[in-house]
Amino acid sequence: MKYFSMVALTGLILAPYPAFAKPLTYPGGWQTMAEGSGDAFTLLNTYTITPTLGLVLQNEYDREGDYQMHSLAIVNRLWRGNYPDAQANLFLQSGIGYARADGGDAESAAAYTGILADWENRRLYTEYSNRYILAGDVNQEFTERARLGVAPYIGEAGDLHTWLIMQVDHHPERDDNFTATPLVRLFKGTTMVEAGISDEGEPLFHLMHAF
Repeated sequence: MKYFSMVALTGLILAPYPAFAKPLTYPGGWQTMAEGSGDAFTLLNTYTITPTLGLVLQNEYDREGDYQMHSLAIVNRLWRGNYPDAQANLFLQSGIGYARADGGDAESAAAYTGILADWENRRLYTEYSNRYILAGDVNQEFTERARLGVAPYIGEAGDLHTWLIMQVDHHPERDDNFTATPLVRLFKGTTMVEAGISDEGEPLFHLMHAF
């Protein structure tokens, strides 16, 4: 069963490292993220409990795989590295829920787990994420994603920030198991928008807001 990987990549932009949207914001903070492509649509709402722990309500629809999944996940920051001019993080997200094939041909309890790791400074950032999902006859798949971004200029706090990003998705179960997507990211304050076109001609967008 084909599946479009999505690991929660949303959050409040944390100065002075404005390159990357984190899965966690601040205790009591909420964030909403939507991702859409030619293959799938995902909506996440995350509540940050502590600086290292959050709850994620996640709803996904895979158009290519013809199924949907609704889940509740826990995201943990396992490690953070603070350096003079850079920052690095390691997150673990695991969830349980319900998956159903379109048309009702199959349905199952679902579970998944995966990591998100990043390193960034004010000019560059790198990111790697993966997820393994197990949902009976509906879907069973490992997916992963890597990103490299560069800022064409260095903005100050409160400015409109721009990033140029190359994203590569790996779906081993698909016939075309590698997809490359160049993206443009714009964000200001706690709102972020990304948009691009993959090498298969499919649009991809992300919209995030934290409050």
